[in-house]
Amino acid sequence: VAVPSALIFVFLPTWTIRQNIRREKALLMSLINDEIQQASTELDAQCLLRMNGLIERREQVRHLRT
Repeated sequence: VAVPSALIFVFLPTWTIRQNIRREKALLMSLINDEIQQASTELDAQCLLRMNGLIERREQVRHLRT
């Protein structure tokens, strides 16, 4: 009885935390993708820097472990 209870009390909270992290990661990816879609397509330096920053941020978030 103690071993199954211990497993439930250890894994249930971490599973919930991981689900929350996945949900937040998906939301952040969606927000970043929306920003990329709305970004200007002009080729001036400021627009390119913003686009590069957004793409770099998206890659960083994509590679985060959950």
